[in-house]
Amino acid sequence: MLRDRLVSRALNAKGHPMFRHSISYTLAFPGQNYEAVREVLRLVSRQFAHVDESQFLVETPYSARMVELLLSAVMDQNDQLLVLTVSDSISVNYAVEWVSGAQAAPVTKLAAGRIIQQLRVAALKQRRLRA
Repeated sequence: MLRDRLVSRALNAKGHPMFRHSISYTLAFPGQNYEAVREVLRLVSRQFAHVDESQFLVETPYSARMVELLLSAVMDQNDQLLVLTVSDSISVNYAVEWVSGAQAAPVTKLAAGRIIQQLRVAALKQRRLRA
């Protein structure tokens, strides 16, 4: 039974693997577009946690490379980004509060902008259905 729960947590509804990533970024002047970065994080995540000022933990079907491609699409060339896949974690004196995000699909660099727009539309539709 424990094994089944662990496997179900590691897979999404379609049986695809879920990844947990630690994402840290620094947005340099000019053009610090924090809201665009955070919107992409919300859209690609099944759930996410805002750990620190510019650090998030995300649970997503995207690989670290795909997350990097999506985030790079809304960041400037002088911004810094670090995406690490987390296989196990321990927190001491820190309670991670997970927030539900959206479901995501595979992406390529060429389609990043289009995928982001589609995710925005899907998130808007979900919000309308809940209202």
